[in-house]
Amino acid sequence: MTLSAFAQGVGSLYLNFYFRSLGLGDTAIGALNAAPAIGLVAAAVPTFAFADRFPRKYVLLFGGSLTLLATLGVIASSTLPALLLFAAFFGSGLVVTEAAGFALLAEATSDESRPRIFGVSFFSAGVAFFVANVGGGALAGPVASWLGRPEHDPQVLRSLLAIAAAVGATSAIPVLLLSSRGHARHVDVPRSWGRLARFAFVNACFGFGAGSFLPFVNLFFNERFGFGFAAVGLALGLVNVAGGLGGLVHTRVSPRLGSVRSLTAFWTASLPFALVGAFAPSGVIAILALLGRGVLMTAAVPTMDAFTISAFAAAERSAAQALVTTTWSLASGAGALVSGAVRAALGPDGFTLNLLTLVGCYIVAIAFFAFSFGRR
Repeated sequence: MTLSAFAQGVGSLYLNFYFRSLGLGDTAIGALNAAPAIGLVAAAVPTFAFADRFPRKYVLLFGGSLTLLATLGVIASSTLPALLLFAAFFGSGLVVTEAAGFALLAEATSDESRPRIFGVSFFSAGVAFFVANVGGGALAGPVASWLGRPEHDPQVLRSLLAIAAAVGATSAIPVLLLSSRGHARHVDVPRSWGRLARFAFVNACFGFGAGSFLPFVNLFFNERFGFGFAAVGLALGLVNVAGGLGGLVHTRVSPRLGSVRSLTAFWTASLPFALVGAFAPSGVIAILALLGRGVLMTAAVPTMDAFTISAFAAAERSAAQALVTTTWSLASGAGALVSGAVRAALGPDGFTLNLLTLVGCYIVAIAFFAFSFGRR
């Protein structure tokens, strides 16, 4: 997971800049960030039907192969239709990987240890993102110098994304070394439809809010505050590692307060920081605001993941995770599409509205979650 997170960290730093270097505007970049949701939906039904029929190890490798091929397609493409196609293909691999990965991790842990193990896994990913963001930001200069091109040149950015893809491909090695464990008895559909619908609504609200801003944090620092690649990489790295550290803290707090109370408290406390980020007058204040938000909001991710996966029987987990992931991704894709249109109309000031949208959606999600799961 750490190797995969490193690759995603470099990709999250440079991908939007790569799209910008190809001459694409905010609307097109918003569409490209929304496109994975289309592929995810297309793959959700077969994943829903077949992911629990095979050992998790092979499903995970299959999903990882799809995402790698899609990444290489994006790197090799320069036209919007081709980029949209491969971005959608990436989403197909993502839903397969997440469905198998979360189920595999859940089956390797007990109900008592699961939040802590998810927290450690999340922290390791946060550290990998920090190294990738900071190290990747520092790589732009040397790679540009070696190629004899400016840092924002498409060939430089393609090279940086290719490095990320190569590192990500090595994440298959530890998966190959796993023993081929048996798999849970497959059920055609999760039986807990009411519970699944509640999780789906919460994820839809969070997804739309997150998609409105989070895919564009690199552009936020670059276009609103004039940060270069290295500075953007450092800012993203600090935000990611703060979320990872917060995840460890949250898994300590959660057993004392209970998952629902701790999640609600952390999520609610993160909202003022997002509001500060929306109106931050300087890059430093924006970083501090997103750090505070990361420690509180992002920190709750492993506990929420553990809470969600524990709510379903082992035989339902891959299918349930596929449906929950699909809901979140569809909403996130819609948020990205709308936010791109907002920034195309308002310019850098559109980031303020993007963050306000995030806060509004999160308020709805938090209130519904507390009401729906408060008795658990």
